[in-house]
Amino acid sequence: EELDYYLSRRVINLYHYKYGNLSDQVSTLTVELKNGKTFHMPEVPRSAMGPDFNRLVIGGKENFGKIKDVTLKLVAVPERVVHGLIFTDSREMARRFFAKIMGQFILFLYARHFSGKACQELLSGLKMTNDCDSVFLFCLSGLSEMVVADQTVINELCQKQKLSCHWIDSRSGRDWINGQIHHVESYRDIKEQYRQFLWPS
Repeated sequence: EELDYYLSRRVINLYHYKYGNLSDQVSTLTVELKNGKTFHMPEVPRSAMGPDFNRLVIGGKENFGKIKDVTLKLVAVPERVVHGLIFTDSREMARRFFAKIMGQFILFLYARHFSGKACQELLSGLKMTNDCDSVFLFCLSGLSEMVVADQTVINELCQKQKLSCHWIDSRSGRDWINGQIHHVESYRDIKEQYRQFLWPS
């Protein structure tokens, strides 16, 4: 699907944890209204624009008009990207651990819980031998010192909860994980987990 499809339906984006909704990354919009006229919404300070008309269009399912052109904000390429695996006994344990991480104001780039066959396939691709049937995968990114600080906090939490944590910093490991994350079925699973993990937290 094209970008206007996701914006008009306010679909949760993969990097929601760290950067917020996809709609929050919109700088300007050009919309073709129902009467055929074109309306351009420029980037101006929130205090100067009054009502946020972007919100009428984004998530409006094209009831007000069709998005023809969009400008998105850019973010800097992170200095460091690292993936972590938390081995848990169940999905509920992974959810509770996620809530504790959020309580420490650590923002994942993305996160996904794997169980059953999907868990074994993930570990097999990483050449890891573990009988665990439930694993919580997450990605940290940003300035190197901030990522290291987040890793330290997560390691301490794992020690207190008596959970096993494994860090993946190799190129081959990252490539395998990207393959497990960046496909349609994974996006749908992550979207559902956002609702179950993020919103209750």
